[in-house]
Amino acid sequence: MLNIIKYSSCLDQMGNRNSLSKTDLDAAFLHMKYDYYCNTGVFKPGYNVQTGVCDGFIWNVLIHTDANDVHTCILFMDKFYEQYGYYPENVCADAGYGSYDNYLYNLQHGIESYIKYPHWEKERHNARKDKYKPFRFTFNDQGELICPEGHAMKMISSRRDYRS
Repeated sequence: MLNIIKYSSCLDQMGNRNSLSKTDLDAAFLHMKYDYYCNTGVFKPGYNVQTGVCDGFIWNVLIHTDANDVHTCILFMDKFYEQYGYYPENVCADAGYGSYDNYLYNLQHGIESYIKYPHWEKERHNARKDKYKPFRFTFNDQGELICPEGHAMKMISSRRDYRS
C-alpha cells in the first residue's frame, strides 16, 4: 500500500512528462550527447535549452523538459511574442525543428522560415540509394505520377498522412 501512494505521488509530480528525477523534480531524463564517464546510452536529468540570437545578442531563452526540438519551436516563438509584442521577421533553424506544424505556425504569423525539413540531408547525400522513395516521385500536368526514371505510372490508391 505504501508503494502505491509513493508511485501515485510521483505520477502527479511528473504531469505530462514520461520521467522524473529524484534529485531535481522539474528535470526530465534526457540522453546527453557527452557523458563524463564515456558510457553510451546513459540518461541523466536535464533540460532542453533554446536560445535565440540576433546580431550577436541573446533575445530569447526557453528552458523546457521536452527533449525534442520539434515541440519547443512554437513555445519559443510564443515566448518571444510575449516579451516583445511582435514576432521575428526571419527564423533560421536546423532540421530538428522541421515539422508541418512549425512551418504552418511561421506562415500564419508572417515569419519567414529558413528551416530544413527532416530528410533534407538524406535526400542530398543518398540520392542513388533512395532513388525510389516516395518523395522522389512527381506529378505531370495530366495528374499522372512520374517515377524518377521519367515513366508515367497509374495511381491505384493513395492515403493522406495527418501526422506532423
